[in-house]
Amino acid sequence: MKQLLRSVGAAAVLACALTMGVRAVELVLPEATAGEPYHYELPAVEGGRSAMASGTLPPGMNVSASEDGAGQMHIVLQGTAAAPGAYAFSVTVNDVEGTELMCFNASLAVLGTAAPVDTPPPETPAPGTPPEETEPPQAGAYTTWIEILTLPVRDSYAVGERIDPTGLTLRLWQSDGSCRDAGEGYTIAPETALAPGAQTVSVTCEGCVAGFVVEVRPQSELTAPTFTRQPEGALLGYGEPCTLYAAATAPAGTLRWQWYRGESEDKSLFVPVGGSPELPLDTHRAGKYYYFARVSCTDGVQSAETDSQVVQVRVMAEKPLIVSQPRELAVPVGTDCELRVEARLTGNGLLSYLWYRSTRPDMNTMTPIDRGRETEATLHIDSSHPGVGYYCVLVSGSENGEITSVYSEIVAVQIRSGEEEAAPAPTAGPAETSTPVPEPPATRPPQPVTPPDVPEPDTALPRLILAGVLGAGVCAGVALGLRKSRRSRRKDAADR
Repeated sequence: MKQLLRSVGAAAVLACALTMGVRAVELVLPEATAGEPYHYELPAVEGGRSAMASGTLPPGMNVSASEDGAGQMHIVLQGTAAAPGAYAFSVTVNDVEGTELMCFNASLAVLGTAAPVDTPPPETPAPGTPPEETEPPQAGAYTTWIEILTLPVRDSYAVGERIDPTGLTLRLWQSDGSCRDAGEGYTIAPETALAPGAQTVSVTCEGCVAGFVVEVRPQSELTAPTFTRQPEGALLGYGEPCTLYAAATAPAGTLRWQWYRGESEDKSLFVPVGGSPELPLDTHRAGKYYYFARVSCTDGVQSAETDSQVVQVRVMAEKPLIVSQPRELAVPVGTDCELRVEARLTGNGLLSYLWYRSTRPDMNTMTPIDRGRETEATLHIDSSHPGVGYYCVLVSGSENGEITSVYSEIVAVQIRSGEEEAAPAPTAGPAETSTPVPEPPATRPPQPVTPPDVPEPDTALPRLILAGVLGAGVCAGVALGLRKSRRSRRKDAADR
């Protein structure tokens, strides 16, 4: 009877509060006794759609909410308190749009000594026994209110920062009294810090609304850093040294650096890898990697940050090292024979092989042997027919989609009939075109050459002509000397 009177009194207080526009009611609930069942229904709220409990409930007790057909929200506190003490909690009732209709600030005293509920210890399942599944909600059950189990890890933001719900866990209470975890199937609003002061963030899941409070600081007055040197991408060989560089400046504050690396361009999947303007890279793992630098400026209270561009660094696969080349063979028909190559990698790459064959020691004429069968380090030779064949193998190293290859030397395999003797076959160098050099033709020693018979010319006439010319020249010289003599005599006479 005492509890009934208190309930009627609380209902009257609630009706009066709603009439006066009051949205919060203080309730002192009937006392409970530790170890004894307890059931109390709070005043019904018209138009209520969801409820959220916060504060401290007695251990072993819980709050449930349900709607009736008349549009009333009924909230019940029930269970068996396990420990005495004074407890205070709040229950907020919201309408279908998430607007708060009423907040009950309740206090409850639990009397008696600690009397934990007598619960038998759980049986230890046999090895290999699957865990027992919880009973699913009944058909037609729906979520009536949200219980916040743990709050987000971060509770302080600057104006404009995005709210981070990491660490938030919820429990969804159903209309049939069952409950389940919400997982990540919820939304928060607003998603950013709006104004300085305390800000309530609403959590919505399956039509019900809960909330938590964060502290919002004024927006930072620091000027964000500016990059004066952006990092640059690179194409690197396996194990090739490389360092990414970046530089930034800010008008004030202390700069702090953080590099991030990812295997895709999705920055949300990047992980931190270094904390200085220079980032030495480990290039002993082939693949495509993405990097960016984040530089922040802080004055000890506030901070501002800037991200660099995202760059790609591609590391090629390790080139295989051939430590044992295939060897030439000369065997009779029908003899079992094989070619073998040995190669190594120092890293975690995988080796693969592809053998080639030709009738000439020329790489340009090589054709691959069946890829489905001859992809091992050993090649079995068909020796059923005589002849000469030329072989080489392409050894590849692959890692994370990157492939680097190297050819072996070209070797000859001679399959001879029983009567033939082994004869050396021309070979070529490692994976290069080899053209045989022809021998020079045989030459004879030089022989004396006899000129053809030529008739001797008639020399009589030329001798006559020459004599006439010489005679004329003598006569002319005598005549010239006489003329000079006469002139000399005249001159001497004139002088006298």
